[in-house]
Amino acid sequence: MGQGKSQKMHELIRLMSRPSGVEREEAQEELGISERTFFRYVDHLRDEGYDIDCERGDQRYRIPEGAGLSRMELEDAELTAVGLMRQFFEVQGMFPTGSEGLQLVERILQGATSDPERTAQDLKQFILLEQKYRPIIPSKQAGVFKKLLSRLRGRESVKIAYRKPGEVSAPLREVEPYGLILVRGQWVMLALDRKDRELKNFYLHRILQVHPAGRQFTIPEDFSLQEFFKNSWGFFVYGDPNSTVEVKVLVEPGWTHLVSETMWHPSQTTRMLDDGWMEATFKLNCVEEIKLWIMSNGAHMKAVAPPELVESLRKDVRRMTEFYKGGADW
Repeated sequence: MGQGKSQKMHELIRLMSRPSGVEREEAQEELGISERTFFRYVDHLRDEGYDIDCERGDQRYRIPEGAGLSRMELEDAELTAVGLMRQFFEVQGMFPTGSEGLQLVERILQGATSDPERTAQDLKQFILLEQKYRPIIPSKQAGVFKKLLSRLRGRESVKIAYRKPGEVSAPLREVEPYGLILVRGQWVMLALDRKDRELKNFYLHRILQVHPAGRQFTIPEDFSLQEFFKNSWGFFVYGDPNSTVEVKVLVEPGWTHLVSETMWHPSQTTRMLDDGWMEATFKLNCVEEIKLWIMSNGAHMKAVAPPELVESLRKDVRRMTEFYKGGADW
């Protein structure tokens, strides 16, 4: 099947998979095909195992829910890609079992093989996506992601019950959701707080309830999530997202692979010094998140700029030293 024909066939499947289906003439116009070609495509899909209903009155064609992926022929590389998708949905806390994402992958696997569970298990023998850390998501919050995504698409403000760390209550606040971000295993919503008109991050696992607020809102035309977070180490942005500070870190000889083998941030640059140390430089909006990364490798690297980062690390190291003084007794 040629690439153009294949694309049109997939588009026809999408049109017929809508709840109301699609009228024949509408599909022909959208795909740019003749009536004869339309019927040839429909016959081909039926031969492939697709269950296609047709309402004779208005010539409306529809693939019933759950029947659109009844039979597929996937190559090994495609089947591997689908298997990896399944693992991704399994390890992400915001995609619990039963979510639309995991259901879709299961339907694809069921249509591609007679034993989808065996296929998934075989894949794990040689490819594994593992995430040891993830937010703990109470079962009652499983629908938060879906509700927020719906409001995002409609540009509708929501009222959320958000519980901050250490607090018992979760007061309602009205926000305008700008987007959802996945960074290092954490799902976060960027939203404008209507009370103080500031953009803030809200961890999804701390959102207990989501209610429609009944307001439409607009996002500035020049706004993009990619641009907003491009200077952050993770998802912390303070003040102007375009403002940056230069962070310099020295990595000791023998441990330079900690930086040289991984692009930790798009702004990362490195250079080797005469004494064998490596100097790594980053341009970031704030230093709080990279400080934790430096401390996690603290025996093998040290920050040298900016001064406020160096001083903050010194304070934390002094406090840690106090923790471990005197052996096992605290």
